[in-house]
Amino acid sequence: MSEQQEIFHCLNCGGQMDTQMKYCPFCGQKVLQPRDFSFGKFFWHALGDYFHVDGKFFSSFKALMFKPGLMTAEYLAGKRLKYLHPFRFFLFVSIAYFLLIAAGGNKHGTLQTTSGSADTTDHLNLTLTFGDRHLPLDSVRKAVETQGIDTVVSRLYQNPNWFQRLFARKVVESSLSGPDHFLSKLLHHASKVIFVLIPFIALLLKLLYIRRKRLYYDHLVFSIHFHTLLFILLIIVQLTGMFLFQLPLWIILLLTLSYLLITIQKVYRQSWLRTSLKMIVLVLMYLVIAIPLFAMLLLFTAVLI
Repeated sequence: MSEQQEIFHCLNCGGQMDTQMKYCPFCGQKVLQPRDFSFGKFFWHALGDYFHVDGKFFSSFKALMFKPGLMTAEYLAGKRLKYLHPFRFFLFVSIAYFLLIAAGGNKHGTLQTTSGSADTTDHLNLTLTFGDRHLPLDSVRKAVETQGIDTVVSRLYQNPNWFQRLFARKVVESSLSGPDHFLSKLLHHASKVIFVLIPFIALLLKLLYIRRKRLYYDHLVFSIHFHTLLFILLIIVQLTGMFLFQLPLWIILLLTLSYLLITIQKVYRQSWLRTSLKMIVLVLMYLVIAIPLFAMLLLFTAVLI
């Protein structure tokens, strides 16, 4: 006589299932097994069907943008069918941002080496500060056009070594290309820091909510969703800067912190006071790791890019 199968409910739609079923007969969602919560399985599943984008993108985008914490809470509760896989969603948005930066960077131009440049007059009253020397930027531009950048760089140092020559060259190129060009480069490379911060923030959340005994997987989903939101904000900032106006930094910070507070409360379900205190700790620790990374990135952008 066969044993009676245990009945349970699908976490997505609530339909009745038995333990032998791998997919819900009502909505089609896969029943997760313990091995599905491994770190490797999480990312391989995302990469396996990354290029298949359908209506899930729009439902994911709408939930992420206008309903803070809802998509993360529902995804972790088992209602995953209507949303893109978190890492897949993150990759899609981040690639869109990198493509936008690449396209937007072209409008800033590069170092001009032809005489009679139309934008020379824009730099007549500007100077290039190099150590204790203040050089008129228009004179530097003309010297580069007529003598070449290597000749100009050699005058900035007495017998420069390779690093001094490289540093001086990048300073001159960045100055002549304009601040927008440098900012575009900086934003492009600063966004890569986010890839490093994603697992770090998940670890911090694991420690902050260690009594909840949640899997690291849960905190990783939270971190990926939040950093996807950051990339979307970067896209908005880039588009408004290109076509409308530059958004003030304080507005961006206020929106980001407000969104983070609501999302943490929605997902982890604690009082607003406890949530606010933990968010402060999270942000401070975030800055502890982000600021040194950003400082190194600033030097890298100025010297090596």
